[in-house]
Amino acid sequence: MNIETLLDTVNNMMQTKVSNMRKFKPDEIGLDYRCGSVWVDSECIIISKNNDRSLQYYAGFEYVDNISNRVELGEYVVYIDTNEDDERISDVIEAANNLV
Repeated sequence: MNIETLLDTVNNMMQTKVSNMRKFKPDEIGLDYRCGSVWVDSECIIISKNNDRSLQYYAGFEYVDNISNRVELGEYVVYIDTNEDDERISDVIEAANNLV
């Protein structure tokens, strides 16, 4: 498998994942409106890679541990709730769950 095929496969898998998640406008779940929309489920937050910098800057996600909590997969960035000391991810997940 060449790298382009691998990247296409990852992007397709991520598109399938987010299609099964609930999408929120940032202000619905306590984020600054400039962050861009995010997809949320019980274990993670996903944002498109081109909106990630806004999430980092306007919502303080630049302080999220990039090794255990943040993963770039294709055109998406996944913030995984590992129940570590940083509560940013779990706060967003909780706010989303309160709207369901």
